[in-house]
Amino acid sequence: MMNLEKTLETKIPLKLRADGSFKMLMVSDIQEQTTIDPRTVPAFAAMLDRVRPDLVILGGDNVDGRYVKTEAELRTYFAAILPALEARGIAWAHIYGNHDYDADVTPADQMAIYGSYPHCITKTTPGIPGVTNYVLPVLDEAGEPVFLIWAFDTQHYLADQIPILADKEDVKHKNARYKLPNRPIPQHKFASPVFEQQMWYWQTSCALEEKYGRKIPGMMVMHVAPWEFSLAKENPAETGLVGCTEEKLSLSSLNTGIFTTILQRGDVSCIAAGHTHADDFTAEYCGITFALDGCGGYTPKGNDECRGGRLFTWKDGELTTEMIRYIDNEK
Repeated sequence: MMNLEKTLETKIPLKLRADGSFKMLMVSDIQEQTTIDPRTVPAFAAMLDRVRPDLVILGGDNVDGRYVKTEAELRTYFAAILPALEARGIAWAHIYGNHDYDADVTPADQMAIYGSYPHCITKTTPGIPGVTNYVLPVLDEAGEPVFLIWAFDTQHYLADQIPILADKEDVKHKNARYKLPNRPIPQHKFASPVFEQQMWYWQTSCALEEKYGRKIPGMMVMHVAPWEFSLAKENPAETGLVGCTEEKLSLSSLNTGIFTTILQRGDVSCIAAGHTHADDFTAEYCGITFALDGCGGYTPKGNDECRGGRLFTWKDGELTTEMIRYIDNEK
């Protein structure tokens, strides 16, 4: 039986402001290495001071695990990045991206490093694929949830999630069974929320509706965007697309159905993702807002116009969003 109190519990309760608003800043792809670009942390800190968010979501590829490999290196790395959040007393949580899985320390073991910081409120849901799957409730004065932030771990590679797709000798999945020469969208080896993750969301959402007598509105955050983001990029006029679209979207080669699940359930109005550093667009498709948040670090490839994070504001039953760019910090 589902324990809803445990599911909704957070180390630091998230509450509406006095004016009824709540601000969440999502910053993905900080993805620095053992030597951190000297511009990244000051720009990140200045953005926090500009926005003053109630919550920050680190949206995956928080570290480049190809270079920051060991526990000692990870601890040193996060000791340089995370004090910007801790010193300001900002509650924050994280999800994993593909490069977080590249470190020699497993994502499950990395949780102990993240969790050692007092303002980290990341959770995990046992029994489903991935580590950073959880829901964060935003509470009203009575302590009841009025808005939900659903977080998903898109993990490493698709063939790691679905072993039948992989060749055991092909560890980098260059010749995985799902790859075809002619593909309708920019498909790649990356993964997307799978059936068990979607069922957890569906069952939890239904249980919350039964408990509170209403569907609770919310948004989803994940590192790799669903397939349907490519439809928005290919149809900018019809979807009202605004923002940078310089980089090819690197999506999963299989459509796992998360977008259809959201449409059927009817309580999520926005999907936010990272992963492609030179894309920070918003668009709307089938009534769902798509949002990408650019790149939070200066070492990763990308466009300086797209470096920063994306702010989401919930107020009076409406969710709005805007890109917050590092280049605007001093304006």
